[in-house]
Amino acid sequence: STSTSTTTTIVTTAGVTASVCSGCGLGCLDCSSRSLASVPGDVPTSTTQLYLISNRLTTLAQGSLASLSALTHLFLQSNGLATISAGAFSGLTSLIYLDLGTNSLPSVLTNATAFALMFDPLQATLQQLWLANNQITSIAAGTLSILTALVFLNLNINPIPAMGIAGGAFAGLNALSSLYVNGITATSSCIPLEWPLSELPATAVVFYSPSCCTASAPVSTVQRCDPATTIAVSTSATTRATTTTSTTRTSTSTTSTSTSTS
Repeated sequence: STSTSTTTTIVTTAGVTASVCSGCGLGCLDCSSRSLASVPGDVPTSTTQLYLISNRLTTLAQGSLASLSALTHLFLQSNGLATISAGAFSGLTSLIYLDLGTNSLPSVLTNATAFALMFDPLQATLQQLWLANNQITSIAAGTLSILTALVFLNLNINPIPAMGIAGGAFAGLNALSSLYVNGITATSSCIPLEWPLSELPATAVVFYSPSCCTASAPVSTVQRCDPATTIAVSTSATTRATTTTSTTRTSTSTTSTSTSTS
């Protein structure tokens, strides 16, 4: 009998090409689970959805995505990502969805100046930001304020104590409608957070863990525990990305159908 062995090759060259990736629909490129240590240098400029899930992208270099002005959805979860260089998101003038979940970014929200250098190119477009499971321990005042278009923020499963959230941490997020804090230290006891909730828009909702959804759970105009809409933390990053993309495509198709029949 002949035995075969599989060897995982770690792609480390900056000149890696998109030939290692596969198409996943119109404008969609899937480069997930390819052991990539850098973003492919020749991703088509027409790409609107880019999947880089479960690679070895420990650093996101300056300008590595600069040619992708049409990109709307970027999935970078489960990479061990520890460093986002200033200018890493430059050129992404259409990005509305960014998933950085399940990485190693404990300090991403601790310095407002550093955050601005990283996220400034996205300030007018980014609507959804996922930072779940990054070991984040604090949020500095004014850190998120540049993201003026943000409507959805997921901070699930991070060891953020109540005292680690500075006054002004959520100031300026005037478009925010959903804040997910399922499984952070500050909400582990299901007690209403001592946050300056007046910083949030009057219509914003803070979602707690489903285990807190009882008759005695905190409920107000800005805090609600809703098992019907709280995201299940057991959902895998890949499944979540696929579901989100499918929903987006369905919405687009529905809109197109409605337009053509009216």
